[in-house]
Amino acid sequence: MLVAVTSSNIRLLNLGARDHAALHGQDAKSCKAVFDAADHTCHVCGVRTVDGLEIDNTAGHAPRKTKGWHAICQFCHNLKHPLWSASRGRIVAVWAPDISQVDLHRLAWTLVAWRETHPEKAEILRADLVARAQRFAETFDCASAEALFEAAFATRDTLGAESGKAVLLQVDQVLRFVPSEILLDPQQVGDVTIDQGSRLSTWSIGGFRKIARMTGRDMLADHDPAALEQAATGGQEEIDA
Repeated sequence: MLVAVTSSNIRLLNLGARDHAALHGQDAKSCKAVFDAADHTCHVCGVRTVDGLEIDNTAGHAPRKTKGWHAICQFCHNLKHPLWSASRGRIVAVWAPDISQVDLHRLAWTLVAWRETHPEKAEILRADLVARAQRFAETFDCASAEALFEAAFATRDTLGAESGKAVLLQVDQVLRFVPSEILLDPQQVGDVTIDQGSRLSTWSIGGFRKIARMTGRDMLADHDPAALEQAATGGQEEIDA
């Protein structure tokens, strides 16, 4: 990831939810057609989620251009634009040489779906990922993804392209990212004081609307209707203006 980031287009890495809303906001029908054609399945990790999808512009981010649109889950999309995601606190670096990035995102969605109906299993997953995040932070003395990317660019600029790449490749061997959403303590899930833009959320006029609870329940309804009946009813999702 660090090698790719330090050799990619900075503008692309910084595109965020507001930019995509501006690109797609006037073309909701086309977006829906893409999601329907993909059966609401992320083209990167293969997870099916009705509410957690966004548009991946694989052929460029020009206005009114629908060529190359693919359905992508928010977790995978965050890593398409990692500098923006890091600045919003959406991603956390973890030590995970034994797990692929795709499998980590599948685990993340499983945790979202299990929070209410399988809290014990969800907590086992969360605790493991928290420990991995702590190990990475302690090993590299870097507690935030934003600082990590800044260090990667500094390494490249200080050592030069080739030597810098060799160093970053070593870090990439153990580096993966998880959504900050799934590292939250269960007691923090409904905490409105936490920056809404860092959460599993969707951009609408006025701010980010949290969708984690809604998305988790939709996934349960799709895959395990019986489990959905165990979920507690919740209030309306908050808007962060």
